[in-house]
Formats: sequence, C-alpha cells, structure tokens
Amino acid sequence: MRVNVPPNGSSVKTPISFCPAAIATATTFAAIFGTLPIAIGAGAGAELRQPLGIAVVGGLCVSQLLTLFITPVICIYLDRIDRRLKRRLEPPADELENAERPHVAAAE
Repeated sequence: MRVNVPPNGSSVKTPISFCPAAIATATTFAAIFGTLPIAIGAGAGAELRQPLGIAVVGGLCVSQLLTLFITPVICIYLDRIDRRLKRRLEPPADELENAERPHVAAAE
C-alpha cells in the first residue's frame, strides 16, 4: 500500500502547474514574431537571409509542438512504467508482515 497517493492512483503528488507551459509558449511566440520579418524576406539582400528565417521559425514551431504535446505524453508513459515496475518489485503485503526483521545492534 502506498502512502499519500491521490485517489486516481497517480504517483504525482502535487498539482501540475500551467505556468511553465504558458511561459514557454509566450517566449516561443515572441521569438517567432521576432524572426518573422527575416522569414518573410523584404528589403535589400533578403533573398540571402530568408532561408535562415524560415528555418528558425519552422524549428521554433516544431519545438513548441514537441514541448506542449509530446513531452507530457512521454511523462505519462514513464509514470505508468514506473508504477508497473514498483508493483512487480514490491513484495506482497502478507510477506512483509510475516518476515523477520534483522537484529540491529546500533538501534539498542
């Protein structure tokens, strides 16, 4: 039996905060809007800088999608694997009650 486990069985003991995701999203959007003029490519010599702008904006969009959608899914799967391993590695409760405890001289 686990102690301090929420009723839904999740091993997460604290509520998940939305603040880090919001900060990451705001930072990414600021970077995207900052590099958008380079990606659009207006002005003298823009044809040389435009591929760089497109690569930066595309990379930021992909990284944002990975951060917001893929990372939480990976965390959920790792949590499930962790719970299964703990269940398999923990001895049954009746074995724990009947097991003899070793004598420790330092505790006396």
